[in-house]
Amino acid sequence: MNARTLPMLLLAALLLATSAAFAGPKDAAAPAAEPERKAWGSLVSEDGKQQIPLYDDKIVVGSAADAGARIAHETVAPRHARIVHDKGAVYVEHLGSRLGTLLAGRELKKGQRVRIVRDTLLTFGAMSWTFRFGERDTIPPTVEAPKKKDAEKDAGKASGKARRDAGAK
Repeated sequence: MNARTLPMLLLAALLLATSAAFAGPKDAAAPAAEPERKAWGSLVSEDGKQQIPLYDDKIVVGSAADAGARIAHETVAPRHARIVHDKGAVYVEHLGSRLGTLLAGRELKKGQRVRIVRDTLLTFGAMSWTFRFGERDTIPPTVEAPKKKDAEKDAGKASGKARRDAGAK
């Protein structure tokens, strides 16, 4: 060891000792990790290479930089459509872009909101994406019973038809 290495070794030892003192106790608890956000749905590109998780309850789909689900394509309007998660149900709403929004091949009218009941194809302009349900709770669609007046009217039609059929014999 020469005269130059001894001071360097002492300096290294001193730095090591002070850094250990400022590091804190080794058994200190690590900060709690933030809970993982669960997406209630996602949009998956036609080729499957891109996926946009949907976390917020109202997501604007469009080409604008601030769109919640940004699809940068010339046929996608800045505010093309909206996907809404409301009380467990999921809807898509057309916002009036000139190149249209399709749900499973069916064109939506401006302002029309349609419930999504299964993983399905959504088309924004010329761009097709598959909507997939996610991990957060969603409620499966229910078939609503007819209103009482409608049920009575339908029953009256059926009984009238039965009377006509009986009279024809």
